[in-house]
Amino acid sequence: MQLAFHIFKKDMRLLWWHVLLGYALAAVALWPSGILSQPSHNNPPISILFAIVWGILIARATLQEPLAGERSYWLTRPIPRMQLLLAKALFLAVAVQLPILILDCVNLISVGYSPLAFAGGLAVKQLLLLSTLVLPLFAIATVSRSISQYVSIAIGVGIVILAFGNFWLFQNITWVLVSGMRLASLIALPALAVFVFRRRKVGIARIGLAVVGTAMLLFCFLTPYSTVFAVQEAVSPRPEPPARFEFNPAVRPEIVPDIRGWAAPGKRRFDLSLKIPEGFETVSPLHSDVTVTIPGGGNWKTARTSLYFSYSEGRTDFPTLSITVDDDDTYRQRKDTPVDVHARLYMTRVLPTGEATFPLPNGRASIEGLGVCGATIREDTLQLRCSKPLRDAAGYQTQVTASSGRVLSMRGNRPLAYNPISAQNVFSALTHTFVGGFSLGGVAHLAQELSPAELNGAKAHITVLEAVSHFHSDITIRGIRLGDYEVRGRF
Repeated sequence: MQLAFHIFKKDMRLLWWHVLLGYALAAVALWPSGILSQPSHNNPPISILFAIVWGILIARATLQEPLAGERSYWLTRPIPRMQLLLAKALFLAVAVQLPILILDCVNLISVGYSPLAFAGGLAVKQLLLLSTLVLPLFAIATVSRSISQYVSIAIGVGIVILAFGNFWLFQNITWVLVSGMRLASLIALPALAVFVFRRRKVGIARIGLAVVGTAMLLFCFLTPYSTVFAVQEAVSPRPEPPARFEFNPAVRPEIVPDIRGWAAPGKRRFDLSLKIPEGFETVSPLHSDVTVTIPGGGNWKTARTSLYFSYSEGRTDFPTLSITVDDDDTYRQRKDTPVDVHARLYMTRVLPTGEATFPLPNGRASIEGLGVCGATIREDTLQLRCSKPLRDAAGYQTQVTASSGRVLSMRGNRPLAYNPISAQNVFSALTHTFVGGFSLGGVAHLAQELSPAELNGAKAHITVLEAVSHFHSDITIRGIRLGDYEVRGRF
């Protein structure tokens, strides 16, 4: 341990200015009023800047005693390699993990939260940083001969991540796949580091690193949606009784003024309305797996489906299973042939889970799901914001009741998935969510206007909307003629 501490101090003396640069970057970006006021996944430039600054620091610290090659000075000295690994781990903890932890605590205290009350979430957030940034970059550095080789490999890996990151197949439940990759990183990369430091088999370690990376990509893009959703369904906080959505043959698509936007050129579209089970009016669609079977002719190969709900105030809309097929010879031959439609629908149920009312313009309230909410006045605009620790904010509905009795409302996006992990963001400890904006004094850039006289004595009421359960429903529609449900344009 004494030798490991000696190596750690040596690295600190050589790289102190780079360590301070990382601390300064974290302070500027993560301070309570800093530029990283949204989750790190919503701020790619800042996340990339963190990766560059700390990535180079990790490489420089690791390559002070490189494992690759036979010309390193330290190989001629009696330095136990596991002591060397311990020294590098200590350096990464102090130089990268510690500043994030300190600033996380400062952020929580700034809005009135006790860090001790969120100790578990802070620990999980440290693991997110370790698995997402520190361990992958350290693993690349251990198998590199030089900074230039390290940079080349890291840039290549970064390009692959950015390229494939734009092709997530399961947008609403991506957290399941990401969590699987992070868990694999926490298990495989430390084991790889111990192996390469013990044996110095750098070639084998490079192969192992490539295998781990390839396995993660295959895991993301080959895992069926049904498997991913089964995990999401299992962790739902409120299991639902079996729900069965049924076909509603009485509802036919209306003739739309312009079919453009409803069906792509060369496509035919058919909308099948479904009956909502009693008590399930607050569901949102996630995904659908559908096959259209032609009796005696197999499956309709060009059939593609989507499931959507439309929302409007004051009424419940029918969920719609939309099927598009190519307008080709197969369609013309089969358009009047009865077909069977088999569908599995994956859904989430969204319910209000909390609410709070506070006076304007200086009131505050703590709301489960959104955090500490309050109002500020900036540039003749009343802004309502909530600061939530460690996790992304839930959906919301905001109503402002003016002193005159007039009601102004704003609605946020409905959350579509429940994530049980106590911390979700790699860098930022707080998510600052804009939940309402109202113009004061006739400013034209916001549609919702509130006069200064109406502000005195006004109240804000915020309702939290959260995903409380996930479930799937199977539907079989036999002997249906799709042409009866075609969406047609008025020409």
